[in-house]
Amino acid sequence: MARFTRKKDAAPTKQVKLKLVHIDFWSAVRTGFFITMGLGVATIVVFIGLWFILTNPSISSLFSQVGVGEGGTLISLPTMISYGAVLAIVNVVAGTALFGIFAVVYNTIARFSGGISVGFTNN
Repeated sequence: MARFTRKKDAAPTKQVKLKLVHIDFWSAVRTGFFITMGLGVATIVVFIGLWFILTNPSISSLFSQVGVGEGGTLISLPTMISYGAVLAIVNVVAGTALFGIFAVVYNTIARFSGGISVGFTNN
């Protein structure tokens, strides 16, 4: 328990209050691009995992009993990857644009309201 207690001779923490009044447009777009690229890669990986689940023999026989899929195959792996890639590209383009739009909207609102107050401390 002594590990979590504060030492008596330690310097007191200093708290700083800052205001976020501007978000740089290109920084927001660049950050949004990298975030949506990561989500796009994850989307393609999920589509590949979904293909492995759908081609499981027990799932495939269930689909063939219902009448979906010919010869036990529902969809091929390259087709599934291409569907995932198209969805990932659409998400990257739309997500990057939304990050930029959100930066412009925040900057407009912050111009009128003064921004968001944020507090920081050093430990």
